[in-house]
Amino acid sequence: MSVDPRYRQACNLESAVRKSETEMSAAKLDVPMCFEILYESDIWIGDSGASSHSTNNKTGAVNERLFGSASLGHTGEAVKATSTIDASGQFVTQDGTLGLKATLTDVNYNEKLNFNLISLTRLLCSGWSITSGNAAGIILTNGSGGVINFDIIIPTAHGAIFACRFV
Repeated sequence: MSVDPRYRQACNLESAVRKSETEMSAAKLDVPMCFEILYESDIWIGDSGASSHSTNNKTGAVNERLFGSASLGHTGEAVKATSTIDASGQFVTQDGTLGLKATLTDVNYNEKLNFNLISLTRLLCSGWSITSGNAAGIILTNGSGGVINFDIIIPTAHGAIFACRFV
């Protein structure tokens, strides 16, 4: 999903344009943290209220299944997932450091969704732990040395949205 040119200019997102997947994975995220960055295909919101991961794009998708989908409500009115996918990729910190290579399994897909969501509750129920959480971000770890750093912080009127890059 591309970002509306008005928002791109307002948030100085021109510096976030990347020339290739390789450059994108190692590029420092050098943009002001404003809401519109959440529409970028490699930005995933850490959601403590979601019971499943969900996405509007199939980048890195493997093992697509047209059954077992759920209703999703993060765009206002609930919409049904059109399929379930496994999304393979790599987490990248805000400064461009390459992190954990992973596959998010059983991700609900519908192209009409606004954002990519990673279910924090699902991760916590599958052995991940929040090892740090404050205004600077949220860090999750697992017993195998895996780390997910939600270090993209989008200020809101009453708090913040914590997100990460998964390319």
